[in-house]
Amino acid sequence: MHHRIHRQPSDRHRAFTLIELLVVIAIIALLTGILLPSLGKAREAARTLKCKINMRTIDFAMNLYREDNRGWGNEAKNYGARFDLNGVRFDTEDTYAYWGIFYDEYIDDALEVWEDPNFQLMDPYPYWGTDLDFIYETQRYQSYGINGLRTNDNDPRDPIAKYGLWRNAKKETVGRGGVIVIQNVSYLRPLSQLRRPNDMIVFQDAFEHQMETGNDALDGLTQYDSNYGGLENYWEEAYFRHNDNCHTMFADGHTEAFNRAQVTDDGDPDLRYYYSGDPDDLPDDNG
Repeated sequence: MHHRIHRQPSDRHRAFTLIELLVVIAIIALLTGILLPSLGKAREAARTLKCKINMRTIDFAMNLYREDNRGWGNEAKNYGARFDLNGVRFDTEDTYAYWGIFYDEYIDDALEVWEDPNFQLMDPYPYWGTDLDFIYETQRYQSYGINGLRTNDNDPRDPIAKYGLWRNAKKETVGRGGVIVIQNVSYLRPLSQLRRPNDMIVFQDAFEHQMETGNDALDGLTQYDSNYGGLENYWEEAYFRHNDNCHTMFADGHTEAFNRAQVTDDGDPDLRYYYSGDPDDLPDDNG
């Protein structure tokens, strides 16, 4: 007797039903909704870390520079360019040089150190009217602004001259016909001359390359409130570019973040002390 074996039809080629497809799509959408915010937070955390590493590297370069210059830092440069319109890099003597140019050699000219990962745009001076794409490509490597609050005289009674980040000194330059010209130039003073280095902001996330404060630093953000060549929507985002936080580097080497909600749109006058060092600028609750 022969027994015939009956095989069940194979399910290998059975198609998914519409309900099964919808369930799979719903699961994928759910997982995406759960994972994307986490990925976004992880991405911003990485950018925040990169910014702080940049700042610490710049601070390290500034200290190496000071060691080679009897404790003094760079001279004041109230401009924000690294390149001319032909793409040629400026040197430290150029009128339009960015303050960070003084420290490039101490980090092997690694321009990426000066590029904040959340950089969008800086003040385009001195290249107003130039194509924004050119400005972006040239200014991306000078995305940090330096505390520029200083006095123009040598009056020792001036609190800014006494307590601030800058101090005037004589500089000899060669003028026309080889004539030696003596100029009064502001330099970053040695750290040993600062009253409280842990309270003094040196540089930070900013739209300005050099902030004189009162209207372009965290103590008073008003400079770009009026018509400013179509850039009114850029400047505040440049200050609070890391999840609504502004990263700052202090003279003692620590970083600190100030939140947009903490500072407000018009700035926080209590923060002036961190730029001036003047004890009279201390908030009332600090004595």
